[in-house]
Amino acid sequence: MRLASSDFRSLDLRTEEVDLTDVWHDAPAGEKVTVVVREMSGHDRGIMQERITELHSGGRVSVKMVDQLAIVAKLCTIGEDGAKLFADWDEAELSREVSAAVLSRISEVALRLSGIGSDQAAAAEGNSDAAPSGELSLP
Repeated sequence: MRLASSDFRSLDLRTEEVDLTDVWHDAPAGEKVTVVVREMSGHDRGIMQERITELHSGGRVSVKMVDQLAIVAKLCTIGEDGAKLFADWDEAELSREVSAAVLSRISEVALRLSGIGSDQAAAAEGNSDAAPSGELSLP
C-alpha cells in the first residue's frame, strides 16, 4: 500500500494508560491511579530537543539535565479530552511539584512510545562515547 499525504492526517498517535498507583503517595486504598501518555508528534519531539539541548561554539552539543523529565511529561501526558494535561504548567513548576518517581514513570513510557530507545537516552545523558553527528538523535 502506498501512502498519500492525506493518510498521515488520519493516523492517531499511540497512547498507553500508565499505572502510577505504586508511586502516587496519596492513592486511595484499593484504588488504581492512572494517566494516559501519548507518543510525541514530530513537533513535540522538536520542542523537546530544543529545550534539552544547548549548542556551543565549535558545534558541540550538550544536554541540559534540569527539568528533562518534566519536559517529556508535559509534552506527552493527556487528559480525558485528549488535551495536554500539563499545558498550563511550566517545566520548572512541574519539576518542583510532581514527584520524580511519577515524572520518571511517565517519561519512560512516553520515550518508548515515541521510538526513543535507551541507547539514544544514554547518549543524551552523556553515558555514550558517541560524538554528536549532523543529526541529533536525543530524547
